[in-house]
Amino acid sequence: MPFPSRKKQVAIELEYAKSMFDLHKKSHPNDEIVGWYATGSDVTEHSLLIHEYYSREATNPVHVTVDTTLKGSRMGIRAYQSCKMGVPGKTEGTIFSPIPCEVILTGPERVGVYELSIFCFSSASERLLEMLGTVVAYVDDVLDLLMIVYLSGLCKAQISLGEKLATVI
Repeated sequence: MPFPSRKKQVAIELEYAKSMFDLHKKSHPNDEIVGWYATGSDVTEHSLLIHEYYSREATNPVHVTVDTTLKGSRMGIRAYQSCKMGVPGKTEGTIFSPIPCEVILTGPERVGVYELSIFCFSSASERLLEMLGTVVAYVDDVLDLLMIVYLSGLCKAQISLGEKLATVI
C-alpha cells in the first residue's frame, strides 16, 4: 500500500489498502497479512502510525525496511517487531526491536537481485579506483619529498667535503 509521507505527515489510504488486499485474496485465498515494508534504512517517526494500522490486520505484524540506496555492499534488509515499553498504567510507548531476517529468493527474483548486486559492485569498484588514485598521488608526493630530502643531504655532504678538501690543499 503506498503511503506518501512528508516531513511531518503521512497519509494512509485505508480503503485502497482494503480493496487491494481483497483483490489479492481472490487469487490467493490462503494468504494473510504478516506485516509491511518501507523503503529506507531506518524506522521513521511515521512507522508507528502505519504499524498501528497493520496491527489491526495481523497479530504482531513484522515491519521490514529495504534500503534501496545501495550505499553498502548489499541491499540492506532489516526486520522489526514492535514491543510495548513504559510503566504499566502510566505512559506507554512502542519500540521497534530488530529480529532475524533471511531473504529467500525464487528464480526470477534471484536475477533481479543479482543485477542490483552487479550495479552495486561496479559503483563500489569505481569508488575503490578513485581512492586508489588518491593513494597513488599521496605516495608520489611522499617519494618526491624523500628525493628532495635525500638530494639536499647529498649536496650538503658534497659541500662539506669540498670545503674540507679546500682547507687541506
